[in-house]
Amino acid sequence: MCAFKGGAYHVSQANTQYFNYCFGGPSFSNFVFEVQMKIIKGDGGGIIFRAHTSYNRFYVFLVGQNGSYQLFLCTGDQCNKILIDSSSSAINQGLNQTNLVAVIAQKSTIGLYVNHQLIGSVVDNTFSSGQIGVTAISWLNPTEVVYSNAKVWTV
Repeated sequence: MCAFKGGAYHVSQANTQYFNYCFGGPSFSNFVFEVQMKIIKGDGGGIIFRAHTSYNRFYVFLVGQNGSYQLFLCTGDQCNKILIDSSSSAINQGLNQTNLVAVIAQKSTIGLYVNHQLIGSVVDNTFSSGQIGVTAISWLNPTEVVYSNAKVWTV
C-alpha cells in the first residue's frame, strides 16, 4: 500500500520476504534524492531510483531499523544482485527513529547517504536514468514506513 496519511507518505508491506515500492514522476539521470524516513512498524525502507516501470528494472537502497543497509540491482523478475551489503552507525536504529536517507547518482557513480554521512558508494552503469520512489521491506515482519520532506536536485 502507498498512500498519503496525516501529511506524510506511507508505504507498507504485509507479506514477509517481499518489498513494496511506489514511484513515479519524471525520469532523472544525474541527481540527488533525499527523503526523511521513519520505520513505524517492521523491518526497513529505502529509496528506489533509476526505475523503469514497464520493465521492473531499478536500483533499491534499503535501510533496516537494525542499522543494516543494502544496495540491490533489480532486473525484471529478479532483485537479487547485491552491490553493497553492510551496516552503519550513522543509521538511527529502532522503530520511530527518523533517518535522512539520500542517493547521489552521477553518471555511473552512486553514493549512499544517511543523516548527511556517506555510508557507501559503488560504480555501476547498468541503468543511467529512470524514475525515483520509496519502498517498505518486510524481511521478517509486516512493515510500514513513513516518508516526508522529499527533495530532488539535478546535478
